[in-house]
Amino acid sequence: MEILSPLKTAKIVPIFKSRDHADINNYITVLLISTFGKVLDTIVEIKLVSFLEENEVLSKIQFGFRTAHSTVHPMMLLLNMLTSALIEKNTL
Repeated sequence: MEILSPLKTAKIVPIFKSRDHADINNYITVLLISTFGKVLDTIVEIKLVSFLEENEVLSKIQFGFRTAHSTVHPMMLLLNMLTSALIEKNTL
């Protein structure tokens, strides 16, 4: 769609990190996108995540990229499963 084209474009700016200026590996790239695009993206993300959580579309054990979930949660789940299997003398 022609209307969304400006939202899909970004200005790529190389930022020098250190050492040799001639070495391309010494630069990081930063994408500059429009403020309106950022705001629209944030609104869509908030609405989508809200819908998914309210309608319980996501699994209870989906931990990645969710608010109030960290890398500790899946480790604790695994530890609990292993402990239960050991206590009940089951395999996992």
